[in-house]
Amino acid sequence: TSTGTAELIAVSSLFTYDVYRVYINPAATGEDILKWSRIIIVLFGLFMGCLGMILNLIGLSLGWVYLFMGVVIGSAVIPISYLLLWKKCSANAAMTGTIVGQIAAIASWLGAAAAYDPSGEGKVTIESTGTNEAMLVGNLVAILGS
Repeated sequence: TSTGTAELIAVSSLFTYDVYRVYINPAATGEDILKWSRIIIVLFGLFMGCLGMILNLIGLSLGWVYLFMGVVIGSAVIPISYLLLWKKCSANAAMTGTIVGQIAAIASWLGAAAAYDPSGEGKVTIESTGTNEAMLVGNLVAILGS
């Protein structure tokens, strides 16, 4: 519950201070910010609850979602590290590395899902994309291939 609370507050703060106060109502009072903060908490909480139910209905476990996050966002780790720590790394190079790494990660993840399909038929299904082998391949390519 503390993780969920922190996420709600983070999204609420990002919206109220970085969007609402900057672009929508620069003269917002403390009451306005508090009101919109509460509205965003409720809306985001409802959205995440609905998303959780939808993912559950289609058969995606929390473990599948966590591992899939690595496939999708892991390709940004090395390029962003280079961008922050190496003077010669340009923004274009970091973006290109991230995009190419993500495409390679998704392609290799789906290829591994077909190769390690538990049914032996070589199909890409929710079950085959969630195997340890497919997720390992996708995550490694995401991190190391960007």
